Amino acid sequence: MMSRRFALQKILDLKELIVESRAVELEKSKQDLNDKQYELESMQYNKSQTLVSNGDIQRSGAVLNPMQLQLSRDYVVQLTAHIEKQVKTVAESSSRVSDQHQALIKVNQEKRALEILRSKHLDEYKKEVQKKERSEESEVALRLQGSHKLSEEDPS
Repeated sequence: MMSRRFALQKILDLKELIVESRAVELEKSKQDLNDKQYELESMQYNKSQTLVSNGDIQRSGAVLNPMQLQLSRDYVVQLTAHIEKQVKTVAESSSRVSDQHQALIKVNQEKRALEILRSKHLDEYKKEVQKKERSEESEVALRLQGSHKLSEEDPS
């Protein structure tokens, strides 16, 4: 039994490749986002540790010389600026992940629609084949019945 080719099969195959590609891109973006979030958390931890350390030094009664105080202050200011940049970077990465996720959902929906069409196409083809087989079986049965009647009528 030879089946008909689904007309949109190449498009379905392409959609499957696109889904795989988008899924890989999404995973890479998620990993990138996680790395950036980790980097942000690390910067925030370093800043808080520096502030805690400076507070501990002051509470202990020790006096930081002006040079150490300025270095510590500059470091905290620099970290704060890096943290602000990193927050923006994390937000952009998060937005990119969200956009890629939506794109993946859309392509998956398109692929699913094509799969449903292919399934309907296959069901229609099976019905046609069954109808043709029943027709052929009926024709054979009628021939057998007709030849059987002829042999009963012709006693020679």
